[in-house]
Amino acid sequence: MRPARQRPGGLAAGIVMALCKAPPFFRSYCIKYKERVKSQLSLIDDRGSRKEGLMIERIKTPYLAAFLLMTLLSASCAPGMHLDTRNAMESDVQGSYRVIFFGCNFFNDLETIVLLQKEDSRYTFEPYAPDFQYSVAKGIASGDALASAEKFVKCNASFHRAELSSILAPDGTVLGYELRPLYFPLTYGLEDVLDTNYFIKGDKVVATIRLVPAIAKKLQGGTDQGKDR
Repeated sequence: MRPARQRPGGLAAGIVMALCKAPPFFRSYCIKYKERVKSQLSLIDDRGSRKEGLMIERIKTPYLAAFLLMTLLSASCAPGMHLDTRNAMESDVQGSYRVIFFGCNFFNDLETIVLLQKEDSRYTFEPYAPDFQYSVAKGIASGDALASAEKFVKCNASFHRAELSSILAPDGTVLGYELRPLYFPLTYGLEDVLDTNYFIKGDKVVATIRLVPAIAKKLQGGTDQGKDR
């Protein structure tokens, strides 16, 4: 009697089961794994050697498990579709907004910006940062939202003016706005010190907000941006 087949299992199989229930992007890995399992079982039958087939499986399964795990982790951290911005005018801001006040956590905090998400947007704006770095106000009328935003971005003593930009969906629809502070160039060597990017990931617009490398490097050297509250 031929010995019963031992189907591949363990960590790889567990990960693949999760992939089979995941969004379409991940299901391709599920299909590829199933095809590989079939070929390995066929190898066992063709050679008539259960031992040899199982040895191949033991070699391949740990590497496959590691590959699948790395794929899942990298995909969870990877940004989604990048969104463009363009200059906007205050008269463009109409309706009600969910307002995200990012930064101004200490005096002269340069990582300070305000995001205005349209209340009727299908996407929720979310900074890629710990919750304590920002606060959120909901249902704010456009006039009040802009007034609060302009007051908030004046956190730095070298504040010069605020710049308003719209955040655009891939089809050009305006999803919301950003209001960023611009500074006197003599203080930091640049007027605009922020590097911001927006990505659609699922039902969210993820915002990455950081200092441009030249400014970050300068501040790490201990210049100007004090931490006094």
